[in-house]
Amino acid sequence: MAVPFAPVEVVERTRRGDPVDAESVEDFVRRWIDGTSDDALMSAWCMLACTRGIGDGHADALMRALVASGDRLELARFGPTGDVVTTGGVGDSVPIAAAPLASALGVRVAQMASRGLGHAGGTADKLEAIPGMAIDLSLEEWVRRLRDGGIAVAAHHGRLAPAELRLAGLRDATGTVPAAGVVAASVMARAVASGAESLHVHVLHGAGAFVTDREAGLSTAALMERMAAPQAGTVTRIDGRGVGEVVRWLGAGRLHPDQSIDPAVGVELLVRPGDAVEAGQPMAVIHARDGWAAEEARRMAEAWFRVGEGDGDA
Repeated sequence: MAVPFAPVEVVERTRRGDPVDAESVEDFVRRWIDGTSDDALMSAWCMLACTRGIGDGHADALMRALVASGDRLELARFGPTGDVVTTGGVGDSVPIAAAPLASALGVRVAQMASRGLGHAGGTADKLEAIPGMAIDLSLEEWVRRLRDGGIAVAAHHGRLAPAELRLAGLRDATGTVPAAGVVAASVMARAVASGAESLHVHVLHGAGAFVTDREAGLSTAALMERMAAPQAGTVTRIDGRGVGEVVRWLGAGRLHPDQSIDPAVGVELLVRPGDAVEAGQPMAVIHARDGWAAEEARRMAEAWFRVGEGDGDA
């Protein structure tokens, strides 16, 4: 059996475009998890994953190492189990709607909801904006709710794939969130660790999503949905990523890991690509905590919209 490359060799070879075997990538991640390698090398590798991409074998190796970092639930005794996950993007609400639908059809749904990363909000943050909604559950309470009610949604639990939670924080802090292969590995690690036997992956793509290209190189069945995909009558473009960045800046997302989400701020879009607008017609409503923030957000929002002629192209 070949000796895996040392962590620095994995980074160097990846930078040069030289081959790196999946076993070396898995060993690289395991060393980062156990502390024999450090955040600097993992940050460098994540940046390379953003710029160069990673193949299916490397994504699978990353997923295996993340799952092995903690406990793994076995839920088959409760009957068919599954999960609905998303790769993330502005305005993404599919897991919130799809999970209860799947439960109503007889599939027990154990969903480990993530926090917002980068310019996109997380399912956990969106659910916590509902008064009285509690998702910081113990593992025991999570399993009990799944057994008794057929559906259980909890924020990322430290006992399941804890290294995925640590990696998410590192990617958020280093601006390396939008790496399609790492996104896929992280999503799969949460689902596998939480005991899902089947999985629906909602892959968003476009400017407002982390997977910006429809050809993401993923080999799983998925529902593709276009974001910030614009052209129409008079409104020819709405920049979904720009919307997400301003919403995060207002306080509905996080600019650092310890920041609290403010559910009172945000943006309402009043038009869609394809809508005709009159001169001076409002195209968005900005909710802010003070006039200065509202004015700054309005100034930034001017770049979201393009107004012209055309039939639109989603």
